[in-house]
Amino acid sequence: MKNLCGYAETLGEEFTNDEQNEDKEWKYNNGYPILKWQLKIK
Repeated sequence: MKNLCGYAETLGEEFTNDEQNEDKEWKYNNGYPILKWQLKIK
């Protein structure tokens, strides 16, 4: 269910894919989709 598979779209509009930084490390949830509101509190 990692970002690379594109599951955020399958889960619904409340979700977004995790992002990677310049070092190809996942920023928030180890590559798994996260809820959009979680980006606002990070």
